[in-house]
Amino acid sequence: MTRSSHPRPPQSRESLPTRGLDTRAIPGVVVCEMPNFEQEVRKLETMVKPSYTAEEVYGTCCNHVEHIEAPLDLVMEYAGNVYSLEEFSATVRGIEYVGGGLYKGKDVLAPDTDIFLRLDVYEDSRVIDTMCAWDQPHELWMRYHWRLFDALEVLGKPGTVLLWNNFRHPYYDKASPAPAYVSKPRARTDRMWVGDFWRLFPAAHAVEARNLKLIMERRCGVR
Repeated sequence: MTRSSHPRPPQSRESLPTRGLDTRAIPGVVVCEMPNFEQEVRKLETMVKPSYTAEEVYGTCCNHVEHIEAPLDLVMEYAGNVYSLEEFSATVRGIEYVGGGLYKGKDVLAPDTDIFLRLDVYEDSRVIDTMCAWDQPHELWMRYHWRLFDALEVLGKPGTVLLWNNFRHPYYDKASPAPAYVSKPRARTDRMWVGDFWRLFPAAHAVEARNLKLIMERRCGVR
């Protein structure tokens, strides 16, 4: 895998979209030019706590970082193939192509639950976006955003670093407004809704990221 061969041209301060508004004229912006900057720096100590609640950490975004001792290009190739989910995902199985870049599988986390998927892969930026949704293909609102890094560049050791994020979309909450293609299946009483598992997402991501790590290291590890 190579970096883009088309670097951006040099940029300029004049090209910033400032709309004529200096940062020092915006209330709340903390910059070194302000007269009380040292006082603001001292406030940093009050912004850090020895412990945090799960809601504070994962209330709006669930994130996970994993170091995989396998080459970046091979991890990118593997994770960028939708069928890898049948191996490292704990519950997604039976994936089939249904057309238009869309795949359909089963999520055995809940009974009789279809999951629709599309992978958007950006090799130059080492980004993989897994767009998916339970029950319907009309709006792929469950989104898993991956960024892969050369571990030698960011950790000083061989392998790949996986940065995994997904956000707490309003549809995860059963009480949130939603179109019928979401709200109707969401109201099923024979299963738990995917949003009911949100508090377990950090642990679930950790398990599946470790699955990916173990698979890649056993098959093509750098050690």
